[in-house]
Amino acid sequence: MQLPIKAIVVMVILVIVLVALSSFLLQSSGGSISGVEAERIFNTKCLAYGKLNCDWKVTYEPDFPDYVKACRILYGQWREAFSCLYTLCNQCYETADLKCSGLCNICKGHENAGVDRQTCCLRYQTECSGSAVDCSKACPTQ
Repeated sequence: MQLPIKAIVVMVILVIVLVALSSFLLQSSGGSISGVEAERIFNTKCLAYGKLNCDWKVTYEPDFPDYVKACRILYGQWREAFSCLYTLCNQCYETADLKCSGLCNICKGHENAGVDRQTCCLRYQTECSGSAVDCSKACPTQ
């Protein structure tokens, strides 16, 4: 009677190890996507985000994590949401608001440093006349 109990214990341990191993393998491979699928997701979402003016609000959409996952597969695991959206997505590389916001910050820096900001503000007014960025504090209209 000793032999069957030992055999049963060994079988139970083997089954537990096999179940744990198979669940681990299924979990690790089930969530991955192929490079072709990642390319499709990234390009489709990049185009869609471009149509939404690449506003940061797109990062709150339920499918944005899939976009970042695809971006990481294509461009490296260290990528984060900002670089995936504003650096790697050609539709969002330099939006008008991002450009105008940066230009406004430069003009604010000129003001804070005591440097003449007239040229900077003229450039802002020329390039960003239709922008939603409020730069009235750094470049007051005269």
